[in-house]
Amino acid sequence: ADEVGPVWRFTTMPRVEKAYGPSPADGATGIRFESTTFDWESNAEGNASFDVYVGEVGGPLVQVAANVDTTDYTLPTLLKPDTDYAWRIDTVTTGTRITGDVWTFHTAADLKLPHDPAPGDGTEAVATRGTNFTWVCDTPGALYDFYLGTNPVSPVLRALNLTSPSYTSDLVLEPGTTYYWKVVVKGSGGE
Repeated sequence: ADEVGPVWRFTTMPRVEKAYGPSPADGATGIRFESTTFDWESNAEGNASFDVYVGEVGGPLVQVAANVDTTDYTLPTLLKPDTDYAWRIDTVTTGTRITGDVWTFHTAADLKLPHDPAPGDGTEAVATRGTNFTWVCDTPGALYDFYLGTNPVSPVLRALNLTSPSYTSDLVLEPGTTYYWKVVVKGSGGE
């Protein structure tokens, strides 16, 4: 007669899905570029890890981290301000790699650059003597180089290492002439 052995049981590994619930959310705007943290959700269990890919939209995604064992990652480098980026999380388990969806976001503008100029861009009827130029810049301890001239590509350096965001010109400007001006922001100590 046949001998019937015991019945054994086992359970297969759970189905691992793609990472989901991204932050920054797909299509998000105004994302900080100085310190960007990526967060995501995952149903992967056990010894799963994640590979993080980031790149500018239209360019290749570059692996910036491998074998991350949490569902968040902070970039150690700065992103460019006012730029479209794409990112992806690949889930890696024993013998399995699940390529994630690609999500996009747009970084915030750089408020450390000079903004809110006076006279403003396109202003007409500016005084020809003693013109006061001002701007706003959110870089603590910055020094400023001020440029002014009639050539939009290469205005002339007029002041070096200004410590405040303003400059009063001692030039006599030509009436009815279009002038161009810009400010170069340098870190504390003129760097």
